[in-house]
Amino acid sequence: MDNLDSGSAVFTENRILDLIPDGIVAADRGLHIRLINPAACRLLSLCDALEYIGGPVSRLMDDAGLLQLLDGGAAQDSVRVTLHREAGTPQLECSCYCDSSRSLFVCVIREAPPQTQPEEEQLRSRLEAAGLADTICEKQLSIVSQIAGLLGEAAVETQAAVYELKKALLPDGADRHG
Repeated sequence: MDNLDSGSAVFTENRILDLIPDGIVAADRGLHIRLINPAACRLLSLCDALEYIGGPVSRLMDDAGLLQLLDGGAAQDSVRVTLHREAGTPQLECSCYCDSSRSLFVCVIREAPPQTQPEEEQLRSRLEAAGLADTICEKQLSIVSQIAGLLGEAAVETQAAVYELKKALLPDGADRHG
């Protein structure tokens, strides 16, 4: 890399930004967008990145977390922010980082893992599973009860058959219980 001139370095940096699969949005200290890579355009369904360059970052995301980073109110140098998205679009995660001089924000945008579910949906799924478990348990207890009834009837019938067999085999005065 030492033998690259500044023009080659800029070309390489731009090429890297074009190739990276995560969306990258960079904003300056005034929260104006300075860069949007092609992946960010694809993830955010933006037709023309140039339409957003120089505009407020709030057009793409909630800037409260960035303001917190800017003011030094955040406990760390990164925050998760909410993206402005249309209903029904895939869930995205956005983490924003601030450089040490607090003059540049870099937001990394990626598709959320498919297992990520809102808490309400997880609770609903758990309640459905618990209800299904109750239904299965009730059906199994009913079946066990029916089997026990049939076994009881079979035992009584078997006992009666054995008694009749003994009655037929033994003379009238012999012990029939032994």
